[in-house]
Amino acid sequence: MYEEKIIAVIDYRADGEIIGNLKKLNIHVVTTRKHVNLAEPVNGHPDMTIFQLDSSNIVVCPEEYDYYMEQLGDFNIGVFKGCSILENKYPENIKYNGVLVENFFFHRLNSTDVEILDILSREEIKCVNVRQGYTKCSTVNLGNKGVITSDPGICQAARNEGMDALGISPGFIDLEGYDYGFLGGATGYLDGTLYFTGQIDNHPDREKIMDYLSGGNIDTVFLSKKGLYDLGTIIFLKFRKF
Repeated sequence: MYEEKIIAVIDYRADGEIIGNLKKLNIHVVTTRKHVNLAEPVNGHPDMTIFQLDSSNIVVCPEEYDYYMEQLGDFNIGVFKGCSILENKYPENIKYNGVLVENFFFHRLNSTDVEILDILSREEIKCVNVRQGYTKCSTVNLGNKGVITSDPGICQAARNEGMDALGISPGFIDLEGYDYGFLGGATGYLDGTLYFTGQIDNHPDREKIMDYLSGGNIDTVFLSKKGLYDLGTIIFLKFRKF
């Protein structure tokens, strides 16, 4: 027997309704903090400062390492320190924004943090180069169920590796300060359930998305009554105590 605890790492500016609904599901919420080097709209986005290796291990930028060690240390989460200090301008702000889907890592590889690449090499993970540097923002990672993305390059790269991939229209997701956000940033996936930051009703591909999820036996949870908002991914982690 073991005790399992789910942790959600989420932007410090997340709506109170979202945080409240996560807590109602018995999920422990860890909020990010403002990263002074990043642009205002994304300075609290988890996927800008954290790369998720698996359900209990992450790589974080050096300047956030102590913070996440403090926040996650009691949960026995593996927090590894990256090499790259983030800067404001692209591509120096995307060092940790890759996405690991099963045994494939997708990112703009010449911009990926070296520590991440070293870990992936040791684990014999195949690294796939894509042009889109905001790879995790752009990608809903459904594990062995495939991916959903509005980026044609990521979609084709995933299909080239034999993955199921759904391409959707860009836009229709709010992100203050930018024309639009990404569906990857407006969701978080955990154990067969996709959590949305808001309602998907106004997205033109709503039916296509919901049909795709239904076909993969993926449940959905809508964490607020507002529209979808890009919070830089909800990163779910697991703590197990035997």
